[in-house]
This record gives sequence, C-alpha cells and structure tokens, in this order.
Amino acid sequence: MKRPCARIRIPESARSALLVIAGLALLFLLPAPARADDRLDEYFRGLRQRRLYSVAETQCLRRLADPDLPSDDQARLTIELSRTYAGRASTQTGAARDEQWQRARSVIDEFVADHPRHRLRPWLDLQAATIPADQGALLAWQAQLLQDQNLKDQAATALREALARLSALAKTLETLRTRNDGDRLPRDEQQRLEAELSIRRAQVAVDLASVLSPGTERTAALEQARRLIDGVEGPFVPPRLTWQGRLLRLRVARLQHDQRDFESGISAIRAAGPGLAVQRQVAAERARFHLDENKPDEALTALLEHRNETGSLDDELRCLQVEALLQAAFVARSRDRMEFAGELEENARAIASVLQGAWKARAQTLLNIAGEQEDYGPELAGLVRSARQAYQAGQIDEAIDAFEQAAVAAVGLGRRDVAIDLAFTRASLQMQQEDYAAAAASLQELVEQTEGGPRQAEMDLLRTYCLGRLYQQQPTARRREAYSLSLADHRKTFAASPTAGEASWMLAQFEEYRQQWTRALELYSAIPRDHERGPAAAVRMAAMYEKILQRVVDVGQPIRPWLVTARDELQQVIDQFPPAPQRLTTDQADVAVRLARMLIAYGDVYAPADQLLERVLNTADIERREAQRDERAPDPRWIELHGEAAPLRIVSLAAQGRLPDAALILNDLSAANPQALLQLLAGLARLESQIPSGQRQALGRLQLQAADRLAARANQLTDPQQTLLKRCRADAHALAGQLPEAIALYEELLARFPNNRELLKLLSDLLMRQSSSDSIARALQLWRQLERMSRKGTQPWLEARFHVAECLYELGRYDECRKLIGVTRVVYPELGGNELKQRYKDLEAKVTAK
Repeated sequence: MKRPCARIRIPESARSALLVIAGLALLFLLPAPARADDRLDEYFRGLRQRRLYSVAETQCLRRLADPDLPSDDQARLTIELSRTYAGRASTQTGAARDEQWQRARSVIDEFVADHPRHRLRPWLDLQAATIPADQGALLAWQAQLLQDQNLKDQAATALREALARLSALAKTLETLRTRNDGDRLPRDEQQRLEAELSIRRAQVAVDLASVLSPGTERTAALEQARRLIDGVEGPFVPPRLTWQGRLLRLRVARLQHDQRDFESGISAIRAAGPGLAVQRQVAAERARFHLDENKPDEALTALLEHRNETGSLDDELRCLQVEALLQAAFVARSRDRMEFAGELEENARAIASVLQGAWKARAQTLLNIAGEQEDYGPELAGLVRSARQAYQAGQIDEAIDAFEQAAVAAVGLGRRDVAIDLAFTRASLQMQQEDYAAAAASLQELVEQTEGGPRQAEMDLLRTYCLGRLYQQQPTARRREAYSLSLADHRKTFAASPTAGEASWMLAQFEEYRQQWTRALELYSAIPRDHERGPAAAVRMAAMYEKILQRVVDVGQPIRPWLVTARDELQQVIDQFPPAPQRLTTDQADVAVRLARMLIAYGDVYAPADQLLERVLNTADIERREAQRDERAPDPRWIELHGEAAPLRIVSLAAQGRLPDAALILNDLSAANPQALLQLLAGLARLESQIPSGQRQALGRLQLQAADRLAARANQLTDPQQTLLKRCRADAHALAGQLPEAIALYEELLARFPNNRELLKLLSDLLMRQSSSDSIARALQLWRQLERMSRKGTQPWLEARFHVAECLYELGRYDECRKLIGVTRVVYPELGGNELKQRYKDLEAKVTAK
C-alpha cells in the first residue's frame, strides 16, 4: 500500500545507517506503519479490510512489547488491537467468536484500568462502545439474511444498548470540549473524534432501523441518523468519514423507500469523484434498493452497468447478483416459467461457487433458503428455517419444539411426506439429546404413519436402537427383553429390507455382549457377505469361533467337531476373497489370521495356516512400503495384524521343520525398527504352548539371537519396552532349555514386580524343573506367596496350595505334605474340579507310600 511521506533532509552521515535499517525492514511481511495518527489508522484498517488479522495482531503485539513505546502510541495500538479482534470475531462462529469479542473488550479494559486519566481516554471509550455496536450489526446482518424475528429482536436489543452508550459518550465529549485544562484534546483531534462518534452513532441507528418493523421507533432512528450525518463537518474531518456519511445517507433513503432522495444522493457522490471502493458501495446500495422494491431485473442491470464501468465486480456485488438471480427465479416460478427459473438458479449457483469467505457463506445461505422455499413453500419454509436456526444456535430443546410445530403445519397443508421428514428430524434431535424414551415414542408414531412405505423399516430400526440405548442406561431384564424382542421382530417383519442385516448385526453384538457366543455366531453368519456389515460380520464370526473353542477346551469337551465346523465355514468366507496376488482388506486379513491361529492352536494344522499367514504378511509389507514411499504413517490396523501374523507364521514354519525360513523372518525384522521386533518377540512368548516340543529349543535359540540383536539397540527403547525385552529374553532362555539364565532374568523381573502372579508362576515352574533342593525351597516360598495372595477356596488358591504340598513332598517333608492335603480335602472336598482333584489324589497316594 502506497502512503505519502513527509520530505525530510537526511544528513550524509546517516544515509548508510538508514540503508541498513531499510534492509532489515524487508525481513518483515509488511512495513511498520508511520507514527502519525492517520497513517497508523490507515495501515491497520488496510490489513483488516484484507482480512490479515493475524498480521495486524502480530504487529500490534510486537510494538506494544516495546518498553520504551510512548504512552499515546500504546493507547492507539491498543485500540487497533481491539479493532482487530472485533474484526476477526465477525468471521468466526460459536465459542471462537465469543473469545474474540472478549479479547476486544479486555485489551481496552486493561489499558483503561492502568491509565484511567489518559489523554486519549475518549478514543478508548469510543472503541469500548463500538464493540457492542459491532455485535449488534452482525446480528442484524444475519437477521436480515434469514428473516428470523428472534434474531431481529436480539439485534435490536444489542443496538439499542450500543446507541445508548455512544450517546452517553457524546454528552461526555461535549463536557470535555467546554473544559479549559491540560486534559483537553487539540482542536483537530477533537473534531476527528466527534466526527467518528457521529458516524458510528448514525451507523448504529441505521442498523437498528433495518431490523425494526415500520413504526415510530424506526422512523425516529432513521431521522436521527440523517441529523448525525448532516452534522459531520469541519476542516479536520477525514475524507473517509465524509464518504462514509454519504453512503449512510444512501442507505437511509433506501430504508425510507425515498427514490428521489436516493437518486439525488447517488448523483452527489458521483459528482464528488469517488474512488473504486466508494463506487462499489454505491453499486451495492443501488442493487439493494431495487431488490427491496422486488425489481431483480433492475438490480441485475445496475450491477451490469457497474461492471461495464469499472471492469469487475467484487465478492459483495457478485453475492448481490446471486440474490437478484434467485429473486428473479422466484418471480419466474410464480408465473409458471419453470425452465427459465431453473436456468436462473443454475447461474446463481455458478456465481456462488467462485465466491470466498463471508460472501460465499451468505450466497450459499441464500441458495439454501431458495431451495427450502421451493421444497416447502414460503409459509412452511419459514418454520423450518426457524427450527434449524435454533439448532445451529445450540438451542436443541427449542429446535425440537420448532420441528414439531413445522411437522404439524405440514400436516395441515397436506404435505404428509414433508411432515414425516420433519418429525424424523425431531426424533433425531431427541436422540442427540439422549432422550431415548421420547425418541422411541416419536419413532413409534412414525412407524405407524409410514406403514407399508419405503421408510418404515428405517424408522423401526431407529426406534429399536433407542430401546437398546435405554437398556444401556438402565440394564433391567424388562428393557433387555424389549430390545431383543424388537430386534428379532424387525428381522422377521423386514426380512427383505437392507435394515434386516443391520438388525442382525445389532442383535449379534447384543448377544456377544451377553457372552452368548453360539447365538451371536448364528446371527453374524446370517448377515449377507455383500451387506455393508458383511466384512465386519465375518471377522466377528471368526472371533466367536475362537471363544467357543476356548470354552470347549475349558469344559473338557471334544474340540474336533467345532474346529472342523469353524474351518469349513471360515474357509467358505475366505474362498470369496480376491485371489492372490491381489491385496486383502484389513477385515479379510483379520479373518485369515484368526483361522490360522485356530488351526495352529487346536488342530496342529500348519501348512494351510502358513499359506493364510504368508498372504497377510505380504499385504502388510506392501502397505508398509507404500506408506514409506508416500511419507505417511501406515494404517495402524495393518501394524497390528502384522504383529499377530508374524509370530504365528514363525511358529508354523518351526512346526513344519522350516527353521531357516523362520530365521529369515526374524532376521528381516531385526533390521527393522526395534519396536516391531519387540512386538514379534512378545507375540512368540504368548504362543509358547503352541510350539511343538521337538522344535522348542531350536526356536528358543532363534529368539535369543533376535533378542540379543535388539538388546544392542536398547537405547532406542523406552523403560517399559526394555522391561518387556528382558521378559522376552527370559522366555527365550526357558524355551531353549537354558534354565539358569532364564531363572536369573525372572528373578530380576520379580524383584521389580514382586506381586506379579504370572512371573511368580513362571519362576516357580522353572525352579521345580531344576530339581535341586535349593531351587525347590525357593519355589516353595513363591507358591506360598501366591497362596497368600489368593482368596481361600478359589481355584488359584487351591492350585497354589497343591504346589506347596508338591514342594514339601520333593523336599522330603512328608508329614507336612500329608497334613496339608488332608486338611485341604476336608475343608474343600471338591478341590477345584475333577482335574485338580485327581492331582491332589495322586500326590496323596505318593506321600502315603512314604
């Protein structure tokens, strides 16, 4: 931005220093403003007009941080900072807007509190009074756009308050002007301040009139504005305020529907030789004048003339084009010229698509309003708009009531389809409020109203969802039954609807939550594979089979029939996957990993499991490489699946005698990041029981090699990860049969976590395997600790007591062993079930023979 500068004679000796300073100034985005009052005001106004609020804020704060800054400059920069925050508030919504308004107020309040008798106090007071005026103007702008009476009332209240504050300030200034002391402002500055205040008061009066209905108050506000504008005169009034006053006069004439005064005002402005910014404002007022008179053709003509004269339209004028086109389309529809109306609306959408910022938002709102009027009709559109505005303002209860009123009105107008949509929106808001009882009742009404219609199934499923949430809020038997019966009825009644699959999913999730694995499995299996829930349902099928197989093992039933069924059903799912080398999805990979885990854990079926795991790992590697290429984080689910599949495949390869292939996977991961290798070692430790006995020591040695390589990079691990690494090394030593090394590491871990039950059990088992009296004595200590940590009579307590008796036997303390078994059998005759009871019996027979 070019600014005139005073001519200053610069001594030759100072020129080199000034060149250096000028060079440093180029480092800033914008040059620092001149120190003169008008230059400072012009500089920051320019930044705000270009919406460079962050630049303006930074410049203000940077200069205010200077401890040597003169007091007057501090005051002026504080005012500019407040204006910046207020300007930014107008571009934001919700809490962010409120925060900016608060900042605008607080910077003034804080400065005034520190400088209550500052020479520029009137300017500070003017800015403080301007903030509520800006808030009221923004509300008025929104109210006029939305034609919302509630917003108009809010705007009127805010503007009345602002006008009262500004009028009180005017009286204060009048008093100060008659004083003859050192606090009086210079004549030129006093005149500028009074002119600024008069224009601000006129602006607020016009804004107030814009939201008032025709009447005495509106007429008085416009006349007050006219008088205030006419009173702005004097040699020191800035030209900016003169132009602003002329534009306000145009707006007054427009609101008074005074065409003669309006055209006279335009002629006077043109005769004064306005710049482009003023010409644009004149064009805007002309267009609005014609739109107020419901003459969209003349508004479009005025905008076209301005474009021909100046060569372009700014976003405000193009937004007015959108408004004029939509008004013209409304007129065309009222005359049954539907095709022409459609063309006008399409042109309006095209213009709106290229707008930016607040004008784009305004144009889009205009398009939405026009669409609502077309869909609902003018009367119903107003009710719907009020309901949506209440929702957008966060007034959910008011929005629920408003949508109900709109739905009732739609029924009265014979718009049953619209009434259903509005009632459904009301129910959705009730759900958002977590008022599920009310939402369920509303949706039940909709189910009855839409009987036989295409949306009945959707309404019924949502009603059922509400019943489920009511059960979650209060899980009573009555609510559980209502929810499950409603889901079952929906599956039956709407079996041909896509919602039946969703109902099956919801009921399956409910049965899984209740740990009814078999029933959940049936429901997941019933969901079609091509349904939206199909892929996830396949994953849950596999998960249910895993839980069922574990339960079968726990109760001692034959596992093979269930394993064969799981393998056959899941293989049917897998057969529908895309053939290799096409990639698997994460859901498909999850099913494959789960089936492989079942085959390895329960069936010793390694080759088919290995094929599944190899394909999962191949896809995971492709995802990892593409993430590296694209410089993005890999999908966390693929990381998780790789972490599950890799140790399973190593176990599978080892079980098939393919130790070199298993070693290759370990070596590849050893070169990867240490966290991935640690995850693999931890996964192998969890799978120890599934490793064939003939391959355990060899696989344990491979694990140790990988763990040793990882230990060399321990500085890249966190403390918890280093602890996990020590645990993995201990597990690997144990698997490799290196008991002393394993015991030493477990003892270190136990010293750090003395009450860890898993460590106590692992260490005790290893000590018993060593068979030395010292080891067994140490194991006795640990089993007694576990006994003390368990509640008497429970399975863990009976298990620990058995091992105590076993240690006593191994140490030759037969009498203590016999006594302990006898007392335990008398007090707890069931002894924790058949398996443990038999072990007690066998031990008792051994000690009795001694």
